[in-house]
Amino acid sequence: MDRLASLAELYALEREIEVAARLTYFTNVPPPASVTSNWVVRVYKVKTFRSWTQMRIIHLVLFAAAAGGLVACSEAAGPKYAEMHVLRSIAGDPLPAVYRDGDFATLHILADTLFLANDGTGWEVRLSETVDKSDGSTNRYTSVTDFDYVLANGRIEIAYECADMGSCIAPPHLAGAVTITGFAVDLSLGRVPLLFERLDHGGP
Repeated sequence: MDRLASLAELYALEREIEVAARLTYFTNVPPPASVTSNWVVRVYKVKTFRSWTQMRIIHLVLFAAAAGGLVACSEAAGPKYAEMHVLRSIAGDPLPAVYRDGDFATLHILADTLFLANDGTGWEVRLSETVDKSDGSTNRYTSVTDFDYVLANGRIEIAYECADMGSCIAPPHLAGAVTITGFAVDLSLGRVPLLFERLDHGGP
């Protein structure tokens, strides 16, 4: 299998798992272990130099498998989302890409998805990696952040919730124009533009 064919198979698998993740959220029934195991096997059978793509799909597998359990644990998991926006590029660079480059560390975003509900709330699921400039060590982690948003005049403004209001940066923390395909962020806490692709409506 050549590299282009490998990438095509990975991207097709990624879409399949994204759809499964959305269905899991609404039905509260995660995919059977046999299905998720099959996904993992298919990922590792594909030969490609872009191992980050394989990692992103594994992240989606885990998200799909866990989504039902997260909702079942507590209604505080949030209302059903109306739209799902997946980050595709940062400042013209496809993921994974540098989001912030500081004096001591560089922050890369490997995967990022925004879920918008109809009531002006939402949450963000992000897979990030920091690289320490002093020794090159890395730290990879997943975060889930709640936010409020306002949609007006063709623009979305997002304000992240902050546990310690004294140290919060004044909102909006993400803002940009609604496009035909999604959400084009021109204001963020890092590099811009951030181009998000809207996948579909997740609920009524």
